[in-house]
Amino acid sequence: MKQTGHDNYLLDRNLVFVDSPETVAQKVKAAASEGLFNTLFCEFNFGTLSEDDLMRSITLFGAQVLPRLREYQPY
Repeated sequence: MKQTGHDNYLLDRNLVFVDSPETVAQKVKAAASEGLFNTLFCEFNFGTLSEDDLMRSITLFGAQVLPRLREYQPY
């Protein structure tokens, strides 16, 4: 997927988390530790993402990201 200036703005400010499950978990922890949020709401269906990719993202998040965050308490 080609990144636009808008995409870079969101990525540069830790407003979206896109990468491997391990990296996403690390980015979420870092942003929470910085005080950017204390509740995480996720949107997986965006842009031109195919349904197969959408389902893969949801599955990876549930199986590999959430377990890494489950015991994390930033405060």
